[in-house]
Amino acid sequence: MNIDVERDHEEFVKRENIILSSAVVVFEPVKHVAFFAGSGIETDQHKTLWIKYIGVEYAFIHCNDWDVSLEAGYINKELYDSFNFGVVIGRRFGKRLSSSH
Repeated sequence: MNIDVERDHEEFVKRENIILSSAVVVFEPVKHVAFFAGSGIETDQHKTLWIKYIGVEYAFIHCNDWDVSLEAGYINKELYDSFNFGVVIGRRFGKRLSSSH
């Protein structure tokens, strides 16, 4: 994916073949619905940006410790912000706080 980002109404920053990596914490207040937040980096051959990431997901398939979820998130970056929507495949690990999941 290649994009040009306008900076200061005159200067454009080219973003090519972007890789985004983040670490997030997840809070599941009710069954199947989780909120997450974290930070990380977005990098390409031109520039590396720090990001902040928040979102929500709804898990609709559960099999053993695996989930399939729909996700919506907001990513705040130094040069521009973005919204994302997607399908997430994830595995749960660690001790569960209750057996209701």
